[in-house]
Amino acid sequence: MRAKLKIVGFTCWLVESEPGPKFIWRNGLPGSHGDLRPGTRPRKAVLRMETDSGLFGALEIGRGDAVLDLVARRYNWFIGENPLLTERMWHLMWEIDRIEEVHMRALGLLDMLCWDVKSQLAQMPIHQLLGGHSRVVPAYASTVTWPTLDEYERYIKQCRDIGFTAFKLHAWGDVKRDIELSTRLRQWVGPDADLMFDGSAGWDYVDALEVGLALQDLGFLWYEEPMREFYLGSYAKLCDKLTMPVLAAET
Repeated sequence: MRAKLKIVGFTCWLVESEPGPKFIWRNGLPGSHGDLRPGTRPRKAVLRMETDSGLFGALEIGRGDAVLDLVARRYNWFIGENPLLTERMWHLMWEIDRIEEVHMRALGLLDMLCWDVKSQLAQMPIHQLLGGHSRVVPAYASTVTWPTLDEYERYIKQCRDIGFTAFKLHAWGDVKRDIELSTRLRQWVGPDADLMFDGSAGWDYVDALEVGLALQDLGFLWYEEPMREFYLGSYAKLCDKLTMPVLAAET
């Protein structure tokens, strides 16, 4: 493997794309294209990183205008760097985050470009380069937020009919209704299905604990993002009170 490469440039294109289906999360929070003006289409960025070896890393990501702006203003700092030194490249990007407070979706772009180059140089997929050995992993069906119990039940039935045995709820953001929905889900799928709950960071500690205890009693596999990621003390208390895993800081 060649130990030394240099980044020689970046190119970013804006590409219009078709909007996906509209959906919402808890409390009516937009789940897709909530900021899209009528009559317009979402714009993605296609980003390419060139190296002196002829290898290049490439990716596609949403919120293209913001990515284009970041690349134009900041990515020249990485020219001349070795993309194989992914830990160094991550820390350089982290330094920019101190100044820019980069959107989470954009924070890892440079890292992904560098790993793309690494995998090509090693002539193996990234998951193998990172030590992965299996191409088969468990899958679960995930809901959006629907207005009624009937719509949830219909979707879960469709997923079961095609073979899913694990399910993740995105509910309404109302403690009592969400506990009722979770109880119904367990009734619909039986005792052996793996169930997860994603709170979309909608609660404070008191509500998160009430829902968490109910989910625990229902045998849920994990409890995802019940509060905002900034509530570190509350997360520590919540984990002390619950025995099931709590997933946090997704966004």
